[in-house]
Amino acid sequence: MRCRTAVLALSTCFVMVTNAQCDSSDRSGCFHLAPYVGINFQQHRFWEAGLQWARFDSGSPCSTPTYVAYRAGIEYSDAPEGRILAPKIGASGEAYFLAFRGSIAAYMQNGLVDARAIPEIGFSLPLCLMQITYGWNIPLTQDRVGEVTSHRFAISISLDRRIFQ
Repeated sequence: MRCRTAVLALSTCFVMVTNAQCDSSDRSGCFHLAPYVGINFQQHRFWEAGLQWARFDSGSPCSTPTYVAYRAGIEYSDAPEGRILAPKIGASGEAYFLAFRGSIAAYMQNGLVDARAIPEIGFSLPLCLMQITYGWNIPLTQDRVGEVTSHRFAISISLDRRIFQ
């Protein structure tokens, strides 16, 4: 029940922040709140959702479109050994077709807390909307959640409406 309530609360926040306006006259170059969702594959599938403090710069015809974001979110997996929740914070940067992300997550399952540093590198398609990355889960604690592996493949989608303008 608590998980459903959290998902409903996050969904409500997503709808509210996607309609937020930037005070700057140049809306493409200012920081603003925007939601993101994603999925990553380790031993099991992990769903991800959160908010990002982001800046999208579409650039001039001769410059690089870029996207910079500071993120806070949660990963969730309904693994056979028990649910896994992982609050996480991080940052991401994109330019043209390259994407870089770095996060710290605390995977929690059955009383264990498996903290990991997660550097990722990959592609941004089409121009800052979706990131496809490969990452490493570097252990920071002694506890281990068995479903969290050393490597991950992730797809993340920015629901920032400024990208579409």
